[in-house]
Amino acid sequence: MAELSDAERAAREARIQALQAQARADGDSSAWFEPLYAAALRGEISVPWEDGGVNPHLAAWLAEANLDGRGQRALEVGCGYGHGALALARLGFDVTAVDLSPTAIQLARTHNPHERIQYRQQDMLEPPEEFFGAFDLVVEVYTLQAIQTELRQQLIRQLPQTVAPGGTLLVVCRARDEDVVPEGPPWALAESEVRALAHADSELTVERLERFTDGESPAKERFLAVLRRQHA
Repeated sequence: MAELSDAERAAREARIQALQAQARADGDSSAWFEPLYAAALRGEISVPWEDGGVNPHLAAWLAEANLDGRGQRALEVGCGYGHGALALARLGFDVTAVDLSPTAIQLARTHNPHERIQYRQQDMLEPPEEFFGAFDLVVEVYTLQAIQTELRQQLIRQLPQTVAPGGTLLVVCRARDEDVVPEGPPWALAESEVRALAHADSELTVERLERFTDGESPAKERFLAVLRRQHA
């Protein structure tokens, strides 16, 4: 993707903040994703987390993990344009890729179709019963950081429930110190919030939690977390 100028980036941030303010005024603070993707489809704005390919942190982890997804199911949460879903499908996973925005799902089907991917418009704050304990790998990149604290806590409770016994949850997100009040978007996560994914009901344990500075300009601190669920 072409690098934005400072003026273009500021204009995009102002547009997104206006979309978020309107969503909050309408009583649904997560309702800004659909108008964002609709505006992107019209060529009016770029989506901030759209890399033009698989997220580099996800790509690096997949290469390191050397996964064979044949016979296994994967879930990508907040799939956007579907680049991550395609990477998982190419590893042999049967992929369910979900996004809150129907336009995002339309774009993903257009840009990254694959016979092993089922794209589905879905609010993961209220996942369907069929998702619970269903996926050997669950991938969440930049979704938790894109929602405000009150909704984030709900997703932190729900997301681990989708991991199958013996399965893995991968999370990549912006990082902040515990005593820093996040200003978004995006709203960076504290380590305690990431660790909260291993809550008592989830049967997940934190296998890896890495805080690192990425190579973007300007550089940003992120967490990469790998959590695993116990076998039944």
